[in-house]
Amino acid sequence: KTHQDSLPPSRLEAEPPVQAPAPSATSWVAQVRATKDTDISKQVRSILNKITEETFERLQNKLFECGLTTEFHVRIVVGEIFQKATTQHHFTQMYTKLCVNFHDWCKREQICENENIFKRILVDQCQDSFEDYLTPPDLDDMDEQDRTEALSKFKEKMLGNMKFAAQLMICRILSSKVIFFCADTLLQFGTEETLETLGVFLKEIGPTFDTQRWNHFAQFDNIFATVSEIAQDATVSKRIRFLLQDVLDLRAQQWKSAHQVETPMKLDALKQQWSEDNGGRSNGKSVEFAMRKRY
Repeated sequence: KTHQDSLPPSRLEAEPPVQAPAPSATSWVAQVRATKDTDISKQVRSILNKITEETFERLQNKLFECGLTTEFHVRIVVGEIFQKATTQHHFTQMYTKLCVNFHDWCKREQICENENIFKRILVDQCQDSFEDYLTPPDLDDMDEQDRTEALSKFKEKMLGNMKFAAQLMICRILSSKVIFFCADTLLQFGTEETLETLGVFLKEIGPTFDTQRWNHFAQFDNIFATVSEIAQDATVSKRIRFLLQDVLDLRAQQWKSAHQVETPMKLDALKQQWSEDNGGRSNGKSVEFAMRKRY
């Protein structure tokens, strides 16, 4: 027996191993860490504000080289990417590609002890956002203009969240089993907002998962059977019925035109579209800034 083994239990309990105290919030070490985290957050936001299809490779590398070393830094990146991807719908696939590459980089560089930390943080972010946008905000105390603006932002975020989640499922960052949780929840709520979101969601994932070679095809097929019933339900608004019927028609056409509009657009193409939508007005950087806010 060792000397420690021979000690009475009370002695062992009375003398636990000495541990270094954690730095207080006001300590020099904590302040240095906080300053670094703030700098990292600013750098990440600045990089993602500038990233486009044309600058993707260069700015992605700059992101990887800006000093990301902790789980907190990973959370900063996830939050910023998520904010961009869910509000800039025309760049959803670009941000999805960035997620895939960042996930691989985190594992390769061993940023955290858990090599799947990025995926776990992203899954949590998607689920929290999904649950937050199942019900619209309280609009009772708003005037008509504020109410319209609030509903528009709510819809933008809700649809953007589902488009982004769909792309993450297609790229296998999120498990395909999440499809059924999302679809069942949206159907269960059954509001105009959730049914429209379901239609957008199915358009995104349909071309990839609607195949009999998929092990869960029978369950996936049942979703469309339910959608077909809703599309024929006279108690549902015409707009939603037409939207869901459009999804069913696309499926009947084997999803041939499902992504005709939503494919990633380069900045020059977006500038041209913005100019056409606004009567041909174009003003360099101001156009790009306006597009970023709109798309």
